[in-house]
Amino acid sequence: METIFELNGEANYKMAVENARKYGVGPRIPTVIATGIAFLFIILYSAAMGILEKCWIFYTVVIVILVITFFLPNILVSLGWRSLKKKNGGVMPKYTITIAEKMIVKSGEQEIAYEFQDLTEVVHLKYSYKLRFTGRRTALIDIDCFTKGTFSEFKQFLREKRPDLNIPE
Repeated sequence: METIFELNGEANYKMAVENARKYGVGPRIPTVIATGIAFLFIILYSAAMGILEKCWIFYTVVIVILVITFFLPNILVSLGWRSLKKKNGGVMPKYTITIAEKMIVKSGEQEIAYEFQDLTEVVHLKYSYKLRFTGRRTALIDIDCFTKGTFSEFKQFLREKRPDLNIPE
């Protein structure tokens, strides 16, 4: 089985945060903004009614919660990032992805194989491509890490392997 594509890289913080924000944890940015605006109107109403002084602790707690939920993806990725670095002697682990009939992701001593028939969705994020497989398994593909083949050839390969899926540009 000859390797058609190969990617070599290391974990990318921007990709991890983007993935966590869009698909993982915490509310979406528009939700936080809408909640913040609604809360601002409640504060203004309280000030107009003269009860703001009585409720300032409650309002402060709500504002702190809003700020934390807005940055929750960043906080969780940072904690995971530190843990990963600590586990690997202070450096981010390198990974290699080889693609032929299967996609094999190797990082350190860990190796995960993905079958293309299990591919359920391909999503183009700002910094990466996210491949979703059955069983809640995902693989993030860094567009700039191809060492064998190109990203456009990889997209064409995916279209040939899975013509039933929408492969975004």
